[in-house]
Amino acid sequence: MPDLSVNPESKDAELRFAVASCQYASGLLDKQPAYRSYERLAQSLAGGRPPELLLLVGDQVYIDATAGLFDPTVLADRFHRPYKVLYGEPRVSAIGRRLDGVYCVMDDHELEDNWEPVETPAGIDYGKLRLAVEGYAKWERAQGPACVPGRSPAPPVWYAFDRDPARFFMADTRTERTARNVRLLSGARIMGSEQRDALRTWLEKDANRTIPKVIATPSILLPRRRWARGHEANALRSDAWDGYRASLHELLAFIARKEIGSLFFVSGDEHLSCAARIEIRAIAGPAAGKPNTVIYSIHGSPLYAPFPFANSVEEDLVAADRFEFDDPEVAGTRYECTVDTRFPRIGDGFAVLGLSPAADGWQLCCEFIGHTASVTYSCLPKGWG
Repeated sequence: MPDLSVNPESKDAELRFAVASCQYASGLLDKQPAYRSYERLAQSLAGGRPPELLLLVGDQVYIDATAGLFDPTVLADRFHRPYKVLYGEPRVSAIGRRLDGVYCVMDDHELEDNWEPVETPAGIDYGKLRLAVEGYAKWERAQGPACVPGRSPAPPVWYAFDRDPARFFMADTRTERTARNVRLLSGARIMGSEQRDALRTWLEKDANRTIPKVIATPSILLPRRRWARGHEANALRSDAWDGYRASLHELLAFIARKEIGSLFFVSGDEHLSCAARIEIRAIAGPAAGKPNTVIYSIHGSPLYAPFPFANSVEEDLVAADRFEFDDPEVAGTRYECTVDTRFPRIGDGFAVLGLSPAADGWQLCCEFIGHTASVTYSCLPKGWG
């Protein structure tokens, strides 16, 4: 692996990296089209300005692709065989050899569709979770930093790394979720306290705009789903951050309170592409009157999603949104969050992101690349380019 440290003085450096997710398993009849996105990614690596890194942000395999009909008899085999098939495909294995680094986090289909712990009288069964993380650690993390063992029910999936000129936090928004029901919803969390505290420390390390910061979160941060708004119980219908309002509001409040700049979120899972500009403004309390905080949320298209009924559509998400929330840690402080979302229509594919210095921080050039079309946006410190 190359030196991945960040040099704070390298303000003229640029970095290009690809973001991808959701590679549905191929069958006998679709083996050729199933890997077209990997072929297109290989073409981008041969271009004049190729990405240096690849972030795979969830659903690299579909453990549950057969819905139980053709699963291996031995449960443990279920969490290894899909990886053998994926990495045995030459169009996939060749990509890793041509990049400086491939960094993966897992999501639900490495485990079970929309997995979250369920509270039962007998407690929570973590058997599948342990097996899923073992498979992820053996296959996906073999390409990057190894999982650190030693925590029950499964070792931490999240980690951080640096690559000049940026810093990256690969968040786990799947395996550390807490159980949800109407009784538990208000306190439900999308990540554990250890990871939350590590993320906060990571954000504060360079709170201003000197170094760009990228958080990879398999579940989309924003925009929100239409049916997750309104009454608190509606959050039960969402599998993303808006389904865990306590975690979402806590993170947004922390970012605004600490005035974190040059911050970009990247994610997958929804099977569509979008780019959201998020502006957080304090409207009450000691922070009122301070400069607004602007961050971006980039959501990549799926590598291969052959079933339209399983894909989100633009109408599922709130493109132009505004909501208010209280800072859970500073009494009397209230924020307003506005979200402005763009939806490039490219079908299956991936995103290539380029970080470059701007007058007030860092800008992100975001190119959504499909098989036959591409769309580019410029995410600037103060607005769209």
